[in-house]
Amino acid sequence: MKKRFLSASHNQYYFVIIFSFLIIFILNSLTPYVADDYSYAFSVATGERIESISDIIKSQYEHWHSWGGRSIAHFLAQLFILLPKFYFNILNSLMYCAFIYLCYRHALGRTHSYRPVLLILLHVYFWIFLPVYGQNLLWLTGSCNYLWTTVLILLFVLPYRDNLEKNITAHKSFLFMPLLFLNGILAGWSNENSGASILVLLILYFFYKKYFLKVKIELWEIVGLIGFMVGFFLLISAPGNFNRLDEYNVSSFNITTMINRIYNLLSFYFRIGIIFPIIFTLPLLFNKNDKDILLVAYPLGALVAVFSMIVSPTFPDRATMIAYTYSGISLIRVLEAYKGKHILGYFGFDTMKIKLIALFYIIMVFSITSILPSFKNIVEVGLKASYRVEYIKRQRESNNENIKVGLVSPHNKHVGFYGLSDIRSDAEVWPNPYIAKYYSVENIVGIDDASWWPSNIEMIESLISDK
Repeated sequence: MKKRFLSASHNQYYFVIIFSFLIIFILNSLTPYVADDYSYAFSVATGERIESISDIIKSQYEHWHSWGGRSIAHFLAQLFILLPKFYFNILNSLMYCAFIYLCYRHALGRTHSYRPVLLILLHVYFWIFLPVYGQNLLWLTGSCNYLWTTVLILLFVLPYRDNLEKNITAHKSFLFMPLLFLNGILAGWSNENSGASILVLLILYFFYKKYFLKVKIELWEIVGLIGFMVGFFLLISAPGNFNRLDEYNVSSFNITTMINRIYNLLSFYFRIGIIFPIIFTLPLLFNKNDKDILLVAYPLGALVAVFSMIVSPTFPDRATMIAYTYSGISLIRVLEAYKGKHILGYFGFDTMKIKLIALFYIIMVFSITSILPSFKNIVEVGLKASYRVEYIKRQRESNNENIKVGLVSPHNKHVGFYGLSDIRSDAEVWPNPYIAKYYSVENIVGIDDASWWPSNIEMIESLISDK
């Protein structure tokens, strides 16, 4: 019976993928533009509305010089804001499914079986443990910065990961090396702590292969590394990175600051979502029959991703996504390695077994208790944001150039709005000027007055009538 439960059919496996796509598509559709989305509707170079691909290229050239090196992520953000939101909803949902699949693929390898339970467990893991789920996976600018770049990274690292299990001596495809080189540039040009973690892992990969496995380094491996280094150089060498430091008091960086940052980073690393898979890795590492280098690589990647932020003035929760990605992969790989084995048997005890099914149901209970409140808040925020946009448009058509609107206040981390700047009470404070400019009005201010909002039924009726 256990074997039947853990051995998934193709149909069950693909059903999970399709169902997860539909759910995340609904969540994307309920997530409005917020904060930086409005800023990136305009060119960094000219301040004018983005109207073409060439406008985006010019904008990102200036962005690279004046603000930061994440040109790939912000190119995508400006492209999606240029297009109708529906296209982003579809493509971002597909990208989320690709992200889950690549985590699954990294955990189980090239010859993986079809296990819907483990696939579902990945969804549940990220739902529970990602600190700002909505910012990473639903918010347009946040998704481009973290979800999309993480997919590029996982895709780039995949051949190297597979090569540790089964040596890839040659690739017959003529396109493989050019595509790997291009993927390397895009992965390196993603974001700072993700790139730093991959750089360290690649260095250790080549060291391990040459001095422990004592096998030849293949041309494709070097080509991929060169591509990655090109992209990473473009990321960290951007003049905008150094210009932006002027906004922070970096001159105060001293031993006390360093100790505080180390303490804060340790608190990030030892969050249960990151440390949980690593704890269960330890018994496997002490067993001489289970020397799995990948059980070391992914936790190490999480460690580097967190501690590479020690030189950064800020470390927002959304930047931990790559660390949680590595730990999610570790969790699935560890569970697969423990399948049918005794936990404490590795230390000489035979009295306890991992109960994968029990663990799955425990996590599912925690997940379900958060799903309904989260969906409720996502729907409420989506409804209010949509009503507010239509209200702004009606006021504009009535020649009212100074508009007051109610504030949207999400309280759940799964909401794309959560933790981001909504419309402020001061018309001059960001992001108000960009929101006003986006909707072609003079001023927009927010008022913290619950009576401004009609009932949900009235908002729905208003939105239907406006259509």
